[in-house]
Amino acid sequence: MVDMESKVIEQIAKEARLSGKWRYPDNHLFCQKRGSGNNWACGFCVNGPKESDAILNMVQTEVEKCDRLDGFLTLLSLAGGTGSGLGAYVTQRLRDEFPHSFLLNQVVWPYSTGEVIVQNYNAALTLFPSLPDQ
Repeated sequence: MVDMESKVIEQIAKEARLSGKWRYPDNHLFCQKRGSGNNWACGFCVNGPKESDAILNMVQTEVEKCDRLDGFLTLLSLAGGTGSGLGAYVTQRLRDEFPHSFLLNQVVWPYSTGEVIVQNYNAALTLFPSLPDQ
């Protein structure tokens, strides 16, 4: 699990632990004290380059445990800056690091009237980061 704000990850890990059915290992959680400010550019251009090595090291640790790696399933929220910007950046890095692996992105589409004013821009930038040359 990756989030640039610690409160969401801490809450999910706590609920899982209290349920007694599941526990997330601490080395599978990545969070920071600062968020991406619901800003795709902050997630993609600032936090992505700064934190992607640490995130990919977590992924590499798990990949090394596999007998055969088929691919990755990523879950991204398109409304905020971390899910959209950092998620898109890490997805690109996964493609670069593991070019022969399948990559499936499951995205959570923002509400039509959500709490993030720029959510439509974040979603568009994530889904269409660069248009082909015409």
